Amino acid sequence: MDSSVINRMAEVFAWQVDFNREVQQGDRWRLVAERHYAKGKPVGWGEIIVAEYENVGVVTTAIRFKHNGLKKQYFGKDGNSLRRLFLKSPLRFGRVTSRFGVRFHPILKVNKKHMGVDYGAPRGTPIMAVGNGVVIQAARRGASGNTVKIRHNSTYQTAYRHLSKFGKGIKRGTKIEMGQVIGYVGATGRATGPHLHFEFYKDGRFVDPLGLKFPSADPVPEKLMEEFEALAAKSLAMLPDWDSILDQSVIATSVEESQSGPIEIVR
Repeated sequence: MDSSVINRMAEVFAWQVDFNREVQQGDRWRLVAERHYAKGKPVGWGEIIVAEYENVGVVTTAIRFKHNGLKKQYFGKDGNSLRRLFLKSPLRFGRVTSRFGVRFHPILKVNKKHMGVDYGAPRGTPIMAVGNGVVIQAARRGASGNTVKIRHNSTYQTAYRHLSKFGKGIKRGTKIEMGQVIGYVGATGRATGPHLHFEFYKDGRFVDPLGLKFPSADPVPEKLMEEFEALAAKSLAMLPDWDSILDQSVIATSVEESQSGPIEIVR
C-alpha cells in the first residue's frame, strides 16, 4: 500500500495496536479509503472510511462517523470509541529494545533498575506525545540528554529522553495535543545508539507504560445510535472479503462527487 495509507491505518488503530511490539506473523488487515482526483488523474489519498485489523486472531473494527456537533472519530461496531486517554506508543513504528524493570546496563556494566521503555528507531524518527498536556521540561538533562517532560493532568506525566532535537515550538509551558511531534529520536546523553527512552508516571511514581490500560472516550450518543448503525452496515458491506485480498491489495469500486472534486472509493 501507499505509505500515506499505511500511516493513516496506524493512526486509526494507535489505541488498540502497538505497532512497535504487537504486530505478529499472520496479522492481516482490510480497509476502504478515499482517493482524490484532479482532471482525471489521482492526486493523493483521503481518509479511511472503514478498516479492520486482525492481530493474533483478534479483529478490531474502525468505522468513521461524523455528525453535526460530533467531531469525526472512529468507532467499533458497538458504537464504542477507539480513542483512549493515551496512545499505546510514542513512536508510530520502531521496536522495543529494553523493557521496564531491572536490566544489565550496557554502559555502566551493572544491574540497574530501568524505569522506562526503550524504543529503537533511526535517528530523526518523529516522537509523539501520547496524550494532551503541558510541557513542564524541555532541556538537556545530563545522562538523559535532550528531554521533554509533559504533565497530562494531576495524575499522569510522561518523559521522552535522548532526543536529537526538540519539536517546533516545544518549550516549557507549551500546550500539547495527543499525537503532536514533540521531538526526534537521537542519542544525546548517555546512550549507545539512537533510541527513545520513554517514562510514564502515575501520582509521581514510575509505572510500566506497556502494562497500562485506560478507559475509552465517549461512545456514540444514544440519540445518534440508529444513524450510526445504518452507516456502519453500509460501511462494513464495502469491505472486501478476507479471501479476495490474498492476491490483490487494491480493488477500485466507485467514484463519488465531493466539494473538492471526484473521490474514488478504494478497497
